[in-house]
Amino acid sequence: MAITGKLSALIKKYEEGFRYVLVGTITTVISFSVYTVVLLLLHGTPGDYQIANAASFVLSVLFAFFMNRRIVFRVHSTGAREAYRQGAAFFSLRLISYGISAGLLALMVDLWGMDKIISKIIENIFIILMNYIVSKRFIFISPSARQKEGEKNI
Repeated sequence: MAITGKLSALIKKYEEGFRYVLVGTITTVISFSVYTVVLLLLHGTPGDYQIANAASFVLSVLFAFFMNRRIVFRVHSTGAREAYRQGAAFFSLRLISYGISAGLLALMVDLWGMDKIISKIIENIFIILMNYIVSKRFIFISPSARQKEGEKNI
């Protein structure tokens, strides 16, 4: 098999992962851009990095939901009820992620004295991995796949 054939087979096998990385990269750029701009605007204000983190969270989560649903996991018109369920689950997960993010940043910046940008990078790696696993396993699954999973547990 030629190298291009092997590469093509590899891409096809991990296509969803590649899409997640692409959308995640764009989401991360949005998150870091907002975080950095707000951090610069509020420089020296008490809690500046937490306010910047909150602003970056809101904008990047809105973007991530629509892109993950449409591009990564390729969910198309599953009905209003299923879209609502996915949205509620996605935003609930992201609120938990935000709590973990805020805690990790506080630990690294306030307790350990680490740089605010370096801390955000480390925190982001952990959160991205966690969000992918939970999104794939629990949020963006078809109703029929969820039903099959429920039948296994009976």
